[in-house]
Parts: sequence; C-alpha cells; structure tokens
Amino acid sequence: MKLRTIKIGSIGLVAALMATSCSQDLMTDVNQNPNQADDAPLSTIVTSALAGSILPVEGENARIAGIWSQNFTGTDRQYSAYDVYGVTASDFHWEHFYYGNIQQANLAIGKAGQNQFYTGICKVTKANSFGLMTSLWGDIPFSEANDLVNSPNPKFDAQTDVYSGVQAMLDEAISDLNSGNGTDDAGVDFFYAGDNASWVKAANTMKARYFMHVGDYSAAETAANAGITDPVNNMMIPHAGVYGQNMNVYSSFGEQDRQGYMSAPGAYLPTILDSLGAKNDAKTDESARFADLYIGKGSPADYDLNYSGGLFSATSSFPVATASETHLILAEIASRNTNDVDALIHLNAVRQILAAKYPSGQYDDYVASDFATSADLLYAIMLEKYCSMVGQIEVFNDLRRSKNLIGIQPKGTAVKIPQRYLIPQDELNGNTSVTTAGDLFQETPVNQ
Repeated sequence: MKLRTIKIGSIGLVAALMATSCSQDLMTDVNQNPNQADDAPLSTIVTSALAGSILPVEGENARIAGIWSQNFTGTDRQYSAYDVYGVTASDFHWEHFYYGNIQQANLAIGKAGQNQFYTGICKVTKANSFGLMTSLWGDIPFSEANDLVNSPNPKFDAQTDVYSGVQAMLDEAISDLNSGNGTDDAGVDFFYAGDNASWVKAANTMKARYFMHVGDYSAAETAANAGITDPVNNMMIPHAGVYGQNMNVYSSFGEQDRQGYMSAPGAYLPTILDSLGAKNDAKTDESARFADLYIGKGSPADYDLNYSGGLFSATSSFPVATASETHLILAEIASRNTNDVDALIHLNAVRQILAAKYPSGQYDDYVASDFATSADLLYAIMLEKYCSMVGQIEVFNDLRRSKNLIGIQPKGTAVKIPQRYLIPQDELNGNTSVTTAGDLFQETPVNQ
C-alpha cells in the first residue's frame, strides 16, 4: 500500500474545516460516553436500591458476625484468623451499605415524586442499612453521608443520634406507605409484590429491633405489636440459585467462591442443636432444625453448613425481618418486666412456628413450671433467639446487648467476644474526620 504525501498547507485547510464544521456538529457531546448513562428509569433505580439491600444483611458482615457469635467457624486463610479475632481495619468494608443500598435509595427517593410507595420502601431499606451499621461500628457518618460535594469528609455522628435518625426514617417510611399515594406499578418489589401493609409490618419490626438496641423497651413493645407476627408476612430475600446473579449469598460463598473458608467445627450453635445438645429437653427435639442447618451429626469436629437445603442452599430465601424475631422481642420485654405469662405466650408462639416448619421435630408448649426462676425463662428466650436468627447480624447484636447472657466462650486468649467492627481502612484513608479504627473489644456507646 502506497502512503500518500500530504502538504502542510492541506493540513492547515483540514484543520480550518474541522474548526468550523466539527465544532458545530462532530464535536457535539464529544466528552459524553454513550455507554455510561447519567440517568435511568425510576423502576431501574428502585430495583437497584432493593437489590443493594441484600449484601448488607447477607454478605461478609453477616458472616463475620456469625463467626464471632459461633454460628460458624472460620477454618481457612483469613477466616481462620477471623475465628480468633485476628482482624485489621482492611478486613472491614461498608461500601455495600453506603453505595450499594443507601445511595441508590437516595436516588430513587429523589426521582419517585408522588409515588410514596417507592419512597417508603426505599426508606425502609435505607434505615435498616444505617441501623445495622451503627449497631456494628457505633459512631458512623449519617447526617453528612453520601454528599461528596458538600461533605467530602463527613463527620461521624454519635451512635445514639444515628439510632434516633433511623427511627425517624422508619416513621417517614410508614407514613409514606400509609398515604395511599403510589403503587408498585413497575412490578419491581421482590419482597412483598407491592403490599403496603406488609412493608409497614416489616418497618415496625425493624423499629422494635432498634429500640431494643438502645434499651427503650416500652417503645420496642409498641412497635413490635404493630410488626410481623405471622410468618406469612416475613420479609425474605428471594434467591433463584443462579451463580453471580441471584444465588443465596451463603451458598455462593461456601460452595463457589471460598470453599473451605467457613465451616462449623466446634461452633456453639450446632453443638447445642445436636441430639445431645442443650436445646433438647423433654419437650424439644431439635434434630430436624439441626439437619436443616448443619451436617456432621454427632461429630462436633466435623460440623459443616448444610448447603443442600435449609437456610444455606443456593435457592433458599434469607430473612430480613420475621415473626420469630418480633415474638422473641416481645417475650424478652415481658420477661424483663417480670410478666412471665406474656413471655411464655410469645416464646410458645415461636415454638409453634418451629413445629409447623419442622413437623418431624418436637416443640411442645412450655408452661411456667418448666422454669425454676424467671431468670431461667429469660435465658430460654435469649437462647431461642440465638437459634432462630442464625446467620443474621442480630445474633451478634443480641450477644453484646445482653452482655453475653447465654454464655458464649470467647476464642483464643480473649476474655470477651469482640464488641465492634473496626472502621474500614478505606474510610481512614479517605476521610479526615476519622483518625483511628477503634478498639475491637471496646463496647459501643449503647452497650456500655
């Protein structure tokens, strides 16, 4: 191929033509990438916010909470260090909260206009993300969060202020949902298929949960009574089992991504659920629940998660808020108020839920004479909540809030279980408002 020779004068002419014509036509939007959208339909953004609420409750932070609560055991690589509390700030992350859910919720709320169904459900998920974060980290960015332009170094709000903000956000969500303005017209609500009443119940169960965190039992009781009390209204994350798309996150991690990192040898929960474990008595047979969650029956050294069925299979739904949690909140409040009659009613409600789920097990109703003291009843309530909320962050929250009432033994040389997550290294690197990751064993303000 013969190269052409172009005279300098011709180049000047071409340049002149480009300056006149390309600046008007060809150069229009030259700096805009057509493959990088700067807007999206409301339905897409709401879907993103709802999908972004999954990893905050089912991902890495839940796994660490489960290891430190001894639902699981860290058995390989960094997870074996996690098992004995060997962590640094670089092991913690909160981008799934701030950017995966909260930022998407903010965008959806701003775009939803008068569709208060969408603003309501996005506020529920956003409030839950903030509630989970402050429960794990204590003081966190809240009032200035996700506003890079005005607050490039967002301040850390006091934990009690964040909890107050979470409650206010949930109240707003409930008001939006009760307004009657707007529907799930795009069909994107994979939690409740557009059922306002179910979302309101879920929001109230969350309110009860976070009131418990700060010790406001009266407000927690009021919220719980308006919350989820029937399993049909449980807020569950659906999973279809396709890897990299909609697979149960525990299954994805344990079977596909990091096989062998996390198991359950010697973990407390499978030990007490197993045939000779402490959760079995004359009225209780936990064999079906054990088999649903774990394998390795009768051999604590070999316990592993059951990925074939139950909570951890590829297609298993994962709980966000449930009737069992609500009833156990009400049972604990009644017990702490020396109302053992109501405490038994709600504890037995959970046992009836279990009996329906595990018909081959045994969950006969308890009566007052089954407990020597009120303290024994409270212990039974807290132990049941520990079992019923396996894999959820709230198990770790309850252990710390109750001063480890059920008596989990710390690992290694530690004298107590960890009390908070460390501020992520990314935040330390990029936010001048914080200078230290914190002390793993220092209680957060509400637990002091």
